[in-house]
Amino acid sequence: MDTASREVLGKATARLAHEIKNSLTGIVGALEVLQDRLSPTTEIDDIMERVGAEVQRIEGSVKELSPTRRSPETIHRAPRRPRTLVIPAR
Repeated sequence: MDTASREVLGKATARLAHEIKNSLTGIVGALEVLQDRLSPTTEIDDIMERVGAEVQRIEGSVKELSPTRRSPETIHRAPRRPRTLVIPAR
């Protein structure tokens, strides 16, 4: 693949990664709203954690595809709960 083709592919990949990250941010925000509005139950907490884990998995895949990808040693993949990603409104 020549340099121009690699550049085009890199830019397209970066745009796609950006759009996926935006969508994931929206999903996490929707999870937060649902958690705040639903009565807490073990089942709801379990579902929220599973969705959060899948969001993280997708985020990791997007980072792996990113043209400015960081080395695996610098990527911190600690599990996160969706509720911890947003600062509560006061």
